[in-house]
Amino acid sequence: MSDVFVGYDRQKKSTPFNLVRGSSRLIRRVCYTYDPDQGTESILDISGATEITWHLLLETKKGTASKIAKTKSASQIAFTNTGTDGKYDFTVAESDTVSLDLGFYKAEMAVVIGGKRYKFTPYVVQVMAAANLGE
Repeated sequence: MSDVFVGYDRQKKSTPFNLVRGSSRLIRRVCYTYDPDQGTESILDISGATEITWHLLLETKKGTASKIAKTKSASQIAFTNTGTDGKYDFTVAESDTVSLDLGFYKAEMAVVIGGKRYKFTPYVVQVMAAANLGE
């Protein structure tokens, strides 16, 4: 299976996505493609997806390690509606975050449609303590 880079899932690169260590969070995302020649974006229809994967990765000098993995095939990711609108949901559970170190991670997402794997631009996720949010 070949990888096709298609763009991003609507996360601004400069703004970290936040998770609170020891807390759960429902995450809703939308898959978009971007045409740099036209400067336009469009929703990617993911209704025919046989697999959707989301990984929270920790990059170190020794390499990259997956800290949290969510997949459609394990019923951890679902379409928000029918998938034609590019929307999907998943929950990062308290048990997923409780052992994470505070700091910055990289999130990667891919969708398999019709035997092609579409990869999206990675984005930053910041794992914070509840006290950092003013709680």
